[in-house]
Amino acid sequence: LDRTCIHQTNAALKERGIRSLGAIIFYARTFVVIFSDSYLHKGWTVFELSVFLLLHPRSCPILVPPLLPQLMLCASGGFFLASLINFPFQAGLVLQRFPRGSGLSISIYLPLGLM
Repeated sequence: LDRTCIHQTNAALKERGIRSLGAIIFYARTFVVIFSDSYLHKGWTVFELSVFLLLHPRSCPILVPPLLPQLMLCASGGFFLASLINFPFQAGLVLQRFPRGSGLSISIYLPLGLM
């Protein structure tokens, strides 16, 4: 949050960003923490988390392991590639060689567990 909302080089803008950090967190509906071993060793991250818990006592921050975003990116990339491969068959562009319903699209999606 601090790198996106607080200017890192201009001192005047940095001070304005730090002063408005409470308002930014106040209007946040959720707080997602990509939790790693070094998360609690950084002062800003602990400050942001404590301000969120103070301003939203009934909310619970969402803790995400650092590997999960990478896995989700790989999975979505795989689904995208599978849809690109499957598109000509579903659109009927390859009807001469493979009639609709030949099972080719099922064999493409089976390794992804989508059947």
